[in-house]
Amino acid sequence: MIDLQTQLSHFEEVRILLSEKLGEKKAKELISEAIYFFSIGSNDYMGGYLGNPKMQESYNPEQYIRMVIGNLTQAIQVSLISCNI
Repeated sequence: MIDLQTQLSHFEEVRILLSEKLGEKKAKELISEAIYFFSIGSNDYMGGYLGNPKMQESYNPEQYIRMVIGNLTQAIQVSLISCNI
């Protein structure tokens, strides 16, 4: 499993390589038309919540899911904005 931050870091590396090989304009065009798949969730839920009694004390399952989704959404938005998508 690769965590979300690492996946986003890989995405940024590919964006840079595309810009170097295709030029900035072509790379942005390709990136803006691409379909993306990020794998998220299992390690955040299983290890982060079920394996952590303090998290279970601090958040009920619904609150924890909202927090994880909010964090993931923010991380993806920041990455896409930094790539001008």
